[in-house]
Amino acid sequence: MRKLIRKAYRQLKSRGPDKISSGEDLRSAIRRHRKSLKIIPRDIELWFAFFDEAVAFWFAIWGNYHEKVSGPADKLAICLMALSGRVFQDMICIREMIADGFSVQSNVVARSLIEAIDVMHLLNCHPELAAEFQEIKTNAESSSFWHQYCSRDKIHKIAKVRWLWFFNGDEKNADIFHKQRESYLDLTGMSVHPSFAASFTTFMDSSETASSIFDNAMGTISHMSKFTMHLILLRVFEYGLLWSGPKISLYKGENSESGKPALYESISRGLSVLLSIVKATNERPDNDPFFPEFMTYWPRPD
Repeated sequence: MRKLIRKAYRQLKSRGPDKISSGEDLRSAIRRHRKSLKIIPRDIELWFAFFDEAVAFWFAIWGNYHEKVSGPADKLAICLMALSGRVFQDMICIREMIADGFSVQSNVVARSLIEAIDVMHLLNCHPELAAEFQEIKTNAESSSFWHQYCSRDKIHKIAKVRWLWFFNGDEKNADIFHKQRESYLDLTGMSVHPSFAASFTTFMDSSETASSIFDNAMGTISHMSKFTMHLILLRVFEYGLLWSGPKISLYKGENSESGKPALYESISRGLSVLLSIVKATNERPDNDPFFPEFMTYWPRPD
């Protein structure tokens, strides 16, 4: 097949680079560029250390739901297991895409991840919807379910009620934690939609290693990826604090079963680690190395 493709490009008595097709030539250039991405900037390595702890914690969340599935009739546990498994794989995918230099594209997967966690919030609050969710067979039905139960801040309201429950009706503290839900949503949304800012950033985001627009286009590790990882850290921690902790009777127990679940220690320690990480990354003094300077064409947040 390669030989047939080359014939369309090859000129009479061609030599050297002219003997390969344009596609082969470009693929070789991409392969050479990919080798330069093996060295990950130190600040991104730091964020990967944070992110890896979140991935490990979420794997324990998935394992806990997997252990709870007792049969086909246990629709809530089955749905939560499926959704949490999807989130776990999305997290691994996002990490790999960031390391490969595709920050904007990783935001597309991050949007999917966030929506899956939002559905988990919904099903925890309304277990009766698990049967309806499990019966969805088509894209139209999936879209209809989302618009009926999740769109237009419906999940935000569910999360706010849960934060109020968590803080025993303390409106002030509930507001502080609930406001974290808004962080970077525009960034992920604009990456999914055909926006000018995200499209321009794909080619123009600054990099210490990139020497041309071509280098950026082939994939460049972006400091903007810190915001994507921070968003996921916040959402994973929120879910763990509001649902996983209470469900395994870590605090404000809701579990009537005797004894501790098999992954009790993993979830407990994971939440403790995430609490420390979220607390550290939420404190943003001037020149904070945890967050990037905006050497990018992406719009600056307020």
